Amino acid sequence: MDPHRAYKEAGVDRKAAERIAMFFTSHLPYYGRLPQDFFCQLFPLPEGNLLAATVDGVGTKTVLARECHYLLGLAQDLLAMVYNDLITSGLTPAFWLDYYGGASLHEEQILKIGREMIRLSEEFRFPLLGGETAELPGVYFPSCFELVGFGAALGREERLFTPHKIVPGDWVVGIPSSGFHANGFSLVRKVLREKKISLEKQYCFQGRKAPLGEHLLTPTKVYQEVLGLPWKGLAHITGGGIVANLKRLLPPHTSVEWRKDLWDSPSCEIFRWFQRVSQLDGQTMVHTFNCGYGMIGVCPPEKGEEILRRFPYWKLLGFVQEGKGEVPSFV
Repeated sequence: MDPHRAYKEAGVDRKAAERIAMFFTSHLPYYGRLPQDFFCQLFPLPEGNLLAATVDGVGTKTVLARECHYLLGLAQDLLAMVYNDLITSGLTPAFWLDYYGGASLHEEQILKIGREMIRLSEEFRFPLLGGETAELPGVYFPSCFELVGFGAALGREERLFTPHKIVPGDWVVGIPSSGFHANGFSLVRKVLREKKISLEKQYCFQGRKAPLGEHLLTPTKVYQEVLGLPWKGLAHITGGGIVANLKRLLPPHTSVEWRKDLWDSPSCEIFRWFQRVSQLDGQTMVHTFNCGYGMIGVCPPEKGEEILRRFPYWKLLGFVQEGKGEVPSFV
């Protein structure tokens, strides 16, 4: 079965997106050091300094947030999507900008999100320098809006992570997600609609009882705690799920030998529930969602032991191996 079919039926064509991305990467300037299709790209600055830049957005999670009348979490979603892409470089996030586009300007709504963005920027020491607010009737449906962020990180080359130095035997470490983060919501909303699942019904995940809508809208985790650790590389698990994003990190002709207890983490619980109600197969799940791990790091074994002693709620997912391995299936 095509693992992308369900997502395409929800209106998102991942294969087309990959073809478009390949076209641009083959025509854009490339300054080396990080993989060409990485989560951010580098620009050399004078005296050995580097700038990493990225752009990302919240996607159709905004639709669900509007339906649930809960917008504040979108500010953290936006900051996190940019911040988490940048830290995969190993450089320090320096600043970001935002874009808000909609059919009309709902001033109260924009200011509510904007105040939260400013507060979070101060909390994570990631200055919001400015942005763009666009009122585009005819482009967006009435009451719909879009949130996009652009950011940069700075540092010297010696701070850069080195994915090309990943070798068989290195550890693959999963860092728990806070939920669906900000991807896959076109498919999530399709399942909710077709299965007639109420967003107000109470569910208990990870010991927390709350309406389903509140669980689904839990903001994306900002992975500031991974900074300064001895990684060879980090993968931010967003669109394309675990499979596509980890593939961007691993060198050619390597794969992962996955542990059997891969999906035992409490952060996987809401995804096990979603798979049951949606009846999606395991391959579709891992090609679409983070399935419980919003960031995955690769490090040498001796450093992995040190990291897991410091963060015991993180999980050893497997080991880098030579050749093509089996793609994990979510169960």
